[in-house]
Formats: sequence, C-alpha cells, structure tokens
Amino acid sequence: MENKQKYQFLIYNASIKTWHIVRSLMRPGWSRHITELLEKISNLLEEADDSDFNWRCRYLSALCKSLTDSEKKPEALKCLDKLVDLTKKKGDCNFQEVLFRTRIHMYRDNNGMLANIKKETETGEDVNAFKSLYVIQTINSEVVPAAQIEKELQLLMSTIAPMSISDDPSVQA
Repeated sequence: MENKQKYQFLIYNASIKTWHIVRSLMRPGWSRHITELLEKISNLLEEADDSDFNWRCRYLSALCKSLTDSEKKPEALKCLDKLVDLTKKKGDCNFQEVLFRTRIHMYRDNNGMLANIKKETETGEDVNAFKSLYVIQTINSEVVPAAQIEKELQLLMSTIAPMSISDDPSVQA
C-alpha cells in the first residue's frame, strides 16, 4: 500500500506521455484500437486516486468513446455511468457540458434514462443552462422527431427570450 503513494507520480507522468501519443487516435474508427490501453491507464489512475480529478475524468471519457467505437455499448454506458457518479461525488469536471451532451446522445434509445437526465436538469438551480442544452442535444441526437423540432425550438425560445416569438404586432423585435 505504501508503494502506491510513493510511485503515484509515475502513473500520472506515464498517463500524460501516453495521452500525447494516443490523442490523435481519438477519432471515430480509430479509437477502438486503443481501448485496452485506455482501460489500463484509467484503472491505474483510479487505483492511485490522484488529486488531478479532471485528468482521471478525461481518461474515463476517452475510454467511453473508445468502447463506443469498438461497438461495446453496454461497457461504454457502464463507463459513462462511472464517470457521472465520480463527478457527482467529487464535483464537476472541466468538461461537464461535453459529459452532459454525451449522456444524452448515448442514452437516446433509453427513454427512462433520458427522463432521469431531464429531471436532473429541472431540479435545482440551472447554473450551466442545461435545461436549454437538453432540448438542443435531444434535437441534435435525433431523439425529437423531425415534425416536432420547430415546436421544441419555439418553446425553448419562449423561455429564453419571450419577446422574440411574440404574435403581438405592436411588439417589435
């Protein structure tokens, strides 16, 4: 146990060097080739429980994308859930908006999970404007049917800028 603390810096430094090499492979069609490597480093960072929380989240996010690219959606969703739980315990990471969008996109076929995500956005203060982002991302991820997009956008506009969609001719835009 005492050796983990003693050599924690090696894991962190190795993860940085590895990231510089694999970062260019984090594209659809390519990231599936580095899934095993990302998983090993992510596990090592988790074991070391390094203080750089955002770095650990970055690796988990990359692993999630890599698993998706490898057509291992159940494993990718587990990894995504792990990342979401981690951010709930330790606080938001530097790329919380990307994580939020990824959750909606990955769960676009699961109405129950989408309802949970929407419920999360509607409770409490909306500091990050996730209520609006939820609507935009569900349209982008093709959750909202094409026939309903205009209605959703009008509803969104009415909450953001009510005067912009007024039917009253005396109101000038």
